[in-house]
Amino acid sequence: MEYMPIARLSSLDNKEFVPLSILGKRIAIFKNPDGTLFVTESGCKHQGATAGR
Repeated sequence: MEYMPIARLSSLDNKEFVPLSILGKRIAIFKNPDGTLFVTESGCKHQGATAGR
């Protein structure tokens, strides 16, 4: 598996999450209190809304 850098950790400072568009997919990166990262699709499929945009 190859990894692609998509954001700097500092972009999460003082934010709940960072919304991004990567390869046509809308995602959101979250930083948990323990410092681990969590990435998920940021769209609401049934209403078409996007987190943070």
